[in-house]
Amino acid sequence: MIEVDTILAGGPADFSEPRRLVLSGSHQEIGRDLAAIAAERYGWRPSPVNDPARVRARKAWFAEHWPAHAARMRGAALACGLAYEDDTFDLGEVPYLMSLGACSASWHPPRRTSDGRGRLSRNYDFSTGTLGEFIAAFEANGASMTPPPARAPGQLPMTARPYVIETYPDSGYATLQVRSYDLLGGCLDGINSAGLTVALLADLDAAGQTPAMALQPGVNELEVPCYLLETCASVAEALERLAGLEHYAATLPCHFIIADRTGASVVWEPFTAKGATTIPGDGKPQVVTNHELTRFPTVGDLPDDDGHGFTYRRMRNLTERIGDRVLTTAEIAEAAAAVRFSRASEGMEVRTLWNSQYDVDALTLDIVFYLGDEGSGMRYSPVQRLRLDRAAAFGPV
Repeated sequence: MIEVDTILAGGPADFSEPRRLVLSGSHQEIGRDLAAIAAERYGWRPSPVNDPARVRARKAWFAEHWPAHAARMRGAALACGLAYEDDTFDLGEVPYLMSLGACSASWHPPRRTSDGRGRLSRNYDFSTGTLGEFIAAFEANGASMTPPPARAPGQLPMTARPYVIETYPDSGYATLQVRSYDLLGGCLDGINSAGLTVALLADLDAAGQTPAMALQPGVNELEVPCYLLETCASVAEALERLAGLEHYAATLPCHFIIADRTGASVVWEPFTAKGATTIPGDGKPQVVTNHELTRFPTVGDLPDDDGHGFTYRRMRNLTERIGDRVLTTAEIAEAAAAVRFSRASEGMEVRTLWNSQYDVDALTLDIVFYLGDEGSGMRYSPVQRLRLDRAAAFGPV
């Protein structure tokens, strides 16, 4: 069922070696293939859990609310030679390398683009270190996380092997997703065949919330985008789903920007002091970085400093560059490039590891990947254009 498995950019001498996967077939077959890739390339093997009751509860939740993912879990069990009914192993995710990042994103509705097609642009900003190095820096800044396993010889940095995965299942929406850390159901940004696009960004205002660090029914921060892309055709449908969604922060609280072909957009912030909150874009360009828009709705509301992870500075710069203008694709990319990370931040070496630009009408992704530093600057891959290009059922699984 793996139709394409190829390197998009970079190589062994570069920081990043992103790959493209194209898979088709049943969700169970797709899950089997993804788990097999994780086992072969990254040594993944499901670990025994201490609480089988939690595993049973998760399976029941997925079976009722997200059956496509439940089917992928059955495929993962096949790949591992395990019985799906064995509750001593959790197959809800297929982790590799691990963790989550910062980021900047902007939504450009059709009336603010030169060709009249809506676009979501996002920078994925994160540490170039391993999980252990990330945790050490995170704890040095007053937070705490569960210690990682001992570093294996030659361990890769966390985001050195991102995947761009196209899935053409036999039911539900086709999707094009950028994944890292979890091959089975985690997604950092993506688009589906209905033209819905979603991206996650770290919510640093909620970072004081204690992550679950344990299995729970519902979806975690990495699973939210994949869940929405597989079950929703519009922002309105996504909001309906989110209103009753069981969710939790497994590692780092995040907020999410969601947009569709009509020009609608919304930022969903599930972990604010007021509870889950939505901030609509009202048909205008919408910018989000790593502070909560619930606290600071506009750049005029921001404090005078740069903010943790330069979140306020990036919001100001990106908003100013977008302005009240009609932008070309190149100008959208230039605005994102102007707020790239290229320095140490809070004790971590941080870079913008990729920029994604989704066209919700053409169903394309234009993406560039960070390959390494070069002199005083950074070296990126050429733009890769990928497209969802075959018919898929337009209905939730």
